[in-house]
Amino acid sequence: MAALSSSSNPPVGMGLASVILGSVGALLFFLPILSIPLGAVGLTFGILGFLMAIAGRWTSLRWSIVGIVVSGLALGIGVAIALAPYGSLQLPAPPPVWHNVPDRPYVPPPARPGALSFGVGTIIQHQPLHLG
Repeated sequence: MAALSSSSNPPVGMGLASVILGSVGALLFFLPILSIPLGAVGLTFGILGFLMAIAGRWTSLRWSIVGIVVSGLALGIGVAIALAPYGSLQLPAPPPVWHNVPDRPYVPPPARPGALSFGVGTIIQHQPLHLG
């Protein structure tokens, strides 16, 4: 049982925490209020794990480097989403409620079939002539 507890692999605590926090922050990129703090904390854990691995082999260097990369991406995406301009896509102007009619002369409506029209409002019915 003593052989199980003393392994030659360094602990992965800080680096793994950095990878997990960065991954969750990257998955929540559409909520910058969550992705930015998760990415920042993950980046902090990754840098601390990197420094601990360089100084005395207390943590795994690989996990810390991956955690720094993933958390940095999550933090960068979160900041980019948060600072993206809201008005970059300009919507077209709504059409006016009433269009002014262009200046043109009055054109009366067409007459009913079989009726003769003389002027505005005067309608005379055409009667066939019977000669006889």
